[in-house]
Amino acid sequence: MNVEQLESLLEGGQETQGIEFKGSMPWSVKQFARALLAMANVEDGGVIIIGVTNEGARQGLFLDDLKTYDLDTMKDQMNAYADPHVEFTFIPGKDASDKTYGIIRVQPFREIPVICCKDDDEANTQDGKIYYRNTNRRPESAGVSNSYDMRTIVEVAALRMMRKFEERGVRTGTPSNKAFDEELKGL
Repeated sequence: MNVEQLESLLEGGQETQGIEFKGSMPWSVKQFARALLAMANVEDGGVIIIGVTNEGARQGLFLDDLKTYDLDTMKDQMNAYADPHVEFTFIPGKDASDKTYGIIRVQPFREIPVICCKDDDEANTQDGKIYYRNTNRRPESAGVSNSYDMRTIVEVAALRMMRKFEERGVRTGTPSNKAFDEELKGL
Protein backbone atom coordinates (compact mmCIF):
# COMPACT_ATOMS: atom_id res chain seq x y z
CA MET A 1 0.00 0.00 0.00
CA ASN A 2 1.51 3.31 -1.01
CA VAL A 3 1.45 6.55 0.98
CA GLU A 4 -1.48 8.02 -0.94
CA GLN A 5 -3.63 4.92 -0.45
CA LEU A 6 -2.92 4.86 3.29
CA GLU A 7 -3.53 8.59 3.62
CA SER A 8 -6.93 8.23 1.95
CA LEU A 9 -7.90 5.55 4.51
CA LEU A 10 -6.63 7.64 7.43
CA GLU A 11 -7.99 10.95 6.16
CA GLY A 12 -11.37 10.99 7.88
CA GLY A 13 -10.06 9.66 11.18
CA GLN A 14 -13.31 7.77 11.68
CA GLU A 15 -14.23 4.14 11.46
CA THR A 16 -16.62 3.02 8.74
CA GLN A 17 -18.20 -0.29 7.84
CA GLY A 18 -15.02 -1.19 5.96
CA ILE A 19 -12.37 0.47 8.16
CA GLU A 20 -11.53 -0.25 11.79
CA PHE A 21 -8.77 1.43 13.80
CA LYS A 22 -6.74 -0.05 16.62
CA GLY A 23 -4.03 1.63 18.65
CA SER A 24 -0.49 0.32 18.59
CA MET A 25 -0.43 -3.09 20.24
CA PRO A 26 1.35 -6.40 19.82
CA TRP A 27 -0.49 -9.10 17.91
CA SER A 28 -3.04 -10.94 20.01
CA VAL A 29 -5.71 -13.05 18.37
CA LYS A 30 -7.97 -12.16 21.30
CA GLN A 31 -7.73 -8.46 20.37
CA PHE A 32 -8.42 -9.03 16.67
CA ALA A 33 -10.66 -12.11 16.32
CA ARG A 34 -13.98 -10.29 16.44
CA ALA A 35 -12.91 -7.59 14.00
CA LEU A 36 -11.52 -10.15 11.54
CA LEU A 37 -14.70 -12.24 11.73
CA ALA A 38 -16.88 -9.16 11.19
CA MET A 39 -14.86 -7.76 8.27
CA ALA A 40 -14.98 -11.13 6.50
CA ASN A 41 -18.79 -10.89 6.43
CA VAL A 42 -18.89 -7.39 4.91
CA GLU A 43 -19.58 -7.49 1.15
CA ASP A 44 -16.21 -6.04 0.15
CA GLY A 45 -14.25 -7.12 3.23
CA GLY A 46 -12.37 -4.43 5.07
CA VAL A 47 -9.20 -2.99 6.50
CA ILE A 48 -7.97 -2.88 10.07
CA ILE A 49 -5.38 -0.16 10.56
CA ILE A 50 -3.14 -0.57 13.59
CA GLY A 51 -1.61 2.63 14.91
CA VAL A 52 -4.67 4.86 15.18
CA THR A 53 -6.38 5.36 18.54
CA ASN A 54 -10.14 5.01 18.97
CA GLU A 55 -10.31 8.80 19.00
CA GLY A 56 -8.71 8.90 15.55
CA ALA A 57 -5.27 10.12 16.68
CA ARG A 58 -2.38 8.86 14.56
CA GLN A 59 0.31 7.32 16.74
CA GLY A 60 1.74 4.75 14.35
CA LEU A 61 2.59 1.14 15.11
CA PHE A 62 5.53 0.95 17.49
CA LEU A 63 8.49 -1.10 16.25
CA ASP A 64 8.38 -3.59 19.15
CA ASP A 65 4.68 -4.19 18.42
CA LEU A 66 5.28 -4.49 14.66
CA LYS A 67 7.74 -7.33 15.23
CA THR A 68 4.93 -9.49 16.69
CA TYR A 69 2.88 -9.54 13.47
CA ASP A 70 3.80 -12.80 11.75
CA LEU A 71 1.18 -13.64 9.10
CA ASP A 72 1.50 -17.42 9.43
CA THR A 73 1.07 -17.25 13.21
CA MET A 74 -1.83 -14.84 12.84
CA LYS A 75 -3.65 -17.13 10.39
CA ASP A 76 -2.99 -20.26 12.45
CA GLN A 77 -4.43 -18.62 15.56
CA MET A 78 -7.42 -17.16 13.69
CA ASN A 79 -8.37 -20.54 12.23
CA ALA A 80 -9.52 -21.63 15.70
CA TYR A 81 -12.17 -18.87 15.66
CA ALA A 82 -13.61 -19.08 12.15
CA ASP A 83 -15.58 -21.49 10.00
CA PRO A 84 -14.80 -21.21 7.15
CA HIS A 85 -11.43 -19.57 7.75
CA VAL A 86 -10.88 -15.83 7.33
CA GLU A 87 -8.63 -14.81 4.47
CA PHE A 88 -6.43 -11.81 5.25
CA THR A 89 -3.04 -10.26 4.66
CA PHE A 90 -0.80 -8.07 6.80
CA ILE A 91 1.54 -5.39 5.52
CA PRO A 92 3.22 -2.42 7.14
CA GLY A 93 2.70 0.96 5.51
CA LYS A 94 3.88 4.54 6.04
CA ASP A 95 1.86 7.73 6.05
CA ALA A 96 2.97 11.12 4.72
CA SER A 97 4.74 11.93 8.01
CA ASP A 98 6.71 8.64 7.80
CA LYS A 99 4.87 6.92 10.67
CA THR A 100 4.51 3.17 10.25
CA TYR A 101 1.10 1.46 10.49
CA GLY A 102 0.00 -2.13 10.33
CA ILE A 103 -2.62 -2.86 7.70
CA ILE A 104 -4.68 -6.01 7.87
CA ARG A 105 -6.67 -6.44 4.65
CA VAL A 106 -9.58 -8.82 5.23
CA GLN A 107 -11.07 -10.53 2.19
CA PRO A 108 -14.84 -11.04 2.06
CA PHE A 109 -16.14 -14.58 2.46
CA ARG A 110 -16.10 -16.58 -0.78
CA GLU A 111 -19.34 -18.55 -0.66
CA ILE A 112 -20.84 -18.73 2.81
CA PRO A 113 -20.64 -16.30 5.72
CA VAL A 114 -17.96 -16.82 8.34
CA ILE A 115 -19.32 -18.13 11.62
CA CYS A 116 -17.46 -17.87 14.91
CA CYS A 117 -16.59 -21.32 16.22
CA LYS A 118 -15.02 -20.47 19.56
CA ASP A 119 -16.39 -19.21 22.85
CA ASP A 120 -13.77 -16.89 24.32
CA ASP A 121 -14.58 -14.38 27.05
CA GLU A 122 -11.29 -12.51 26.54
CA ALA A 123 -11.86 -12.18 22.79
CA ASN A 124 -15.55 -11.45 23.42
CA THR A 125 -16.57 -14.13 20.89
CA GLN A 126 -19.35 -16.65 21.01
CA ASP A 127 -19.51 -20.00 19.24
CA GLY A 128 -22.19 -20.05 16.53
CA LYS A 129 -22.46 -16.28 16.21
CA ILE A 130 -22.10 -14.33 12.96
CA TYR A 131 -20.19 -11.09 13.43
CA TYR A 132 -20.62 -8.10 11.12
CA ARG A 133 -19.74 -4.42 10.88
CA ASN A 134 -23.22 -3.25 11.82
CA THR A 135 -25.14 -0.54 10.01
CA ASN A 136 -27.78 0.41 12.59
CA ARG A 137 -25.47 2.52 14.81
CA ARG A 138 -21.86 3.68 14.79
CA PRO A 139 -19.74 1.12 12.94
CA GLU A 140 -18.43 -1.63 15.19
CA SER A 141 -17.67 -5.32 14.97
CA ALA A 142 -20.62 -6.98 16.67
CA GLY A 143 -22.96 -9.91 16.38
CA VAL A 144 -25.67 -9.53 13.75
CA SER A 145 -28.43 -7.72 15.60
CA ASN A 146 -30.97 -6.67 12.99
CA SER A 147 -32.82 -8.12 10.03
CA TYR A 148 -31.33 -5.66 7.54
CA ASP A 149 -27.75 -6.75 8.26
CA MET A 150 -28.73 -10.44 8.19
CA ARG A 151 -30.59 -9.98 4.89
CA THR A 152 -27.54 -8.26 3.38
CA ILE A 153 -25.27 -11.15 4.39
CA VAL A 154 -27.73 -13.76 3.05
CA GLU A 155 -28.19 -11.91 -0.27
CA VAL A 156 -24.43 -11.61 -0.80
CA ALA A 157 -24.01 -15.33 -0.06
CA ALA A 158 -26.85 -16.25 -2.46
CA LEU A 159 -25.34 -14.14 -5.26
CA ARG A 160 -21.92 -15.68 -4.75
CA MET A 161 -23.36 -19.20 -4.85
CA MET A 162 -25.28 -18.35 -8.05
CA ARG A 163 -22.05 -17.13 -9.68
CA LYS A 164 -20.31 -20.33 -8.61
CA PHE A 165 -23.04 -22.46 -10.20
CA GLU A 166 -23.01 -20.36 -13.37
CA GLU A 167 -19.24 -20.81 -13.66
CA ARG A 168 -19.88 -24.56 -13.60
CA GLY A 169 -22.44 -24.24 -16.39
CA VAL A 170 -25.55 -24.57 -14.23
CA ARG A 171 -28.29 -22.19 -15.32
CA THR A 172 -29.53 -20.10 -12.38
CA GLY A 173 -31.62 -17.46 -14.15
CA THR A 174 -35.40 -17.26 -14.05
CA PRO A 175 -37.05 -19.09 -16.95
CA SER A 176 -39.14 -17.07 -19.39
CA ASN A 177 -42.85 -17.06 -18.63
CA LYS A 178 -43.66 -19.18 -21.71
CA ALA A 179 -41.07 -21.82 -20.83
CA PHE A 180 -42.18 -21.79 -17.21
CA ASP A 181 -45.84 -22.20 -18.22
CA GLU A 182 -44.90 -25.19 -20.39
CA GLU A 183 -43.03 -26.76 -17.49
CA LEU A 184 -46.07 -26.31 -15.24
CA LYS A 185 -48.36 -27.98 -17.81
CA GLY A 186 -46.12 -31.03 -17.71
CA LEU A 187 -46.60 -31.44 -13.96
